[in-house]
Amino acid sequence: MENEFLKKKMELYNSIFNSSEKGKKNMMYSFSLFAANVKCFSNQIYTYSELEKACKNVLYYQNLASLEQYYRSNLLNSNIINTGKIDFEDILKNNKTPIFATFHMGSYRLLNSFLYEKGFKSVLIVRGKVFEEQFENIFNEVKPILKRKKESDIIILDANDRKSIFKIKQLVARGYCLTVYLDGNTGVNDEKGVQTKNHLKIPFLNSNMYIRKGIGQLAYLLKLDIIPVMSYRDVNEKNNIEFLPKILFNAYNNKDYIEKSLLICYKYLENYLVTYPWQWECWMYIHSWINRDANMREKSVKNILNINQYLPFYIGEKEYLTNLETYKILPLKKKSINALQNGELSFFSKTEIKELKNKLVLI
Repeated sequence: MENEFLKKKMELYNSIFNSSEKGKKNMMYSFSLFAANVKCFSNQIYTYSELEKACKNVLYYQNLASLEQYYRSNLLNSNIINTGKIDFEDILKNNKTPIFATFHMGSYRLLNSFLYEKGFKSVLIVRGKVFEEQFENIFNEVKPILKRKKESDIIILDANDRKSIFKIKQLVARGYCLTVYLDGNTGVNDEKGVQTKNHLKIPFLNSNMYIRKGIGQLAYLLKLDIIPVMSYRDVNEKNNIEFLPKILFNAYNNKDYIEKSLLICYKYLENYLVTYPWQWECWMYIHSWINRDANMREKSVKNILNINQYLPFYIGEKEYLTNLETYKILPLKKKSINALQNGELSFFSKTEIKELKNKLVLI
């Protein structure tokens, strides 16, 4: 099984880092969004090649996290770091239900396997399509390879199901703990496209973003402590699962707990991203958590492609540019990307060149 895993891991690596020209072309749109997100949130300046490598790392680690859960050796070989001095046996013995709050970072899926083998009865809360994927993966492929204890159990609930809150209350009363991904966000808008009071604007890295308050509200409603958990890989790709100090409900005992507990958790994420920046998969879609001003700054003009503000991508045969500052998509006529990259401005009409300059595609 270990050899099988290593073989699949190498295949995954090659598919991303040694992809074909067609594969690279298919990644261009994702890369343009990734580069825009890094530009928005990071205070560091990266070259094009550095961003390209970083994007590949994010995609690699994202897919590796999925692959690792199917091989128990990855759990057994993980470092379990109990920085918060969590007394797991006391929680199990006395049904002191906590919320284990983590992020889509490192081999984050192994947390569920760890809790299951430790003897926890847990409820994993996810959203929408992820619910369907996780349900099938965990029950058909992950649970059968794990060693359960008598009380071990895992239940998956869809956060979008209005009945879930009643099920959660009943399960917590039966001694089930909760496992959540705090960054399991669907954006600054609700399902109807409207920003709601259920979102909290927080400072994050070099910008601000909107996060859902649901988990904080749930912890407050059920009077549950929160245990932040960070997963990350060291330089040798060895997995670490670190349990951080418990955030106590009784330390607040009022609605301040909702926002402050979330701020503490996201501050942990910020700190870990300093050391392990490209192990967080949300770099690929964090743009959905911010409000974008269409009138953001625009600068002076020359006659070369402005790669600091625009990145090209293809969808089939169609060509586009992504504005890294406003996230707007600019459609192009066929073969424009090649002409822009090679400085062949004669390919464009005078009217087109004027428009490209006005939009700062050319500088």
